[in-house]
Amino acid sequence: MDMENIVFTNAQLNNTGFQASTLAGAHFLLANLNGADFGGADLTKANLAGAKLINADLTDAVFTDSILKGTILDGTDLTKNL
Repeated sequence: MDMENIVFTNAQLNNTGFQASTLAGAHFLLANLNGADFGGADLTKANLAGAKLINADLTDAVFTDSILKGTILDGTDLTKNL
């Protein structure tokens, strides 16, 4: 699904499925994304500053030039993103 530049600032998106979505340039500033599935999603240049991604699935997600300052990633495995 193509959601480039979409704005989800302060959104409550716990357990939402974004797998294989194009989210380039999206704004998730301070969003609650606990348990969300971003498997294979393109988050190039996305702003995730201050977002909560506790136990989120980020397998094979792309974060090129994304902003992750203050993002909470507890319980999230990023080993396949390196």
